[in-house]
Amino acid sequence: MQDFTTRIFIEEGFHAKFVFNGIYTVNAVRYHVSVTDINGQTYAFNMEEKNGKWTIIDGPKVPDWIVTLENKLEEAILKNG
Repeated sequence: MQDFTTRIFIEEGFHAKFVFNGIYTVNAVRYHVSVTDINGQTYAFNMEEKNGKWTIIDGPKVPDWIVTLENKLEEAILKNG
């Protein structure tokens, strides 16, 4: 597991830079993920592997545009994590 960044093209027409920070917890490995949208709003959330799939967990509700990228975020973790 390592910390990394990746850019993902989103429907709003720009490449969002996602920053992944690996966290070891008592229960599992998680990633704390943060991203800033085109308007300068920053969002942060955690992802954890459950039943063989990396999913968004915890934290405040993230906007739908982030939820729709969950599979791409998982791909980034599998590739870089």
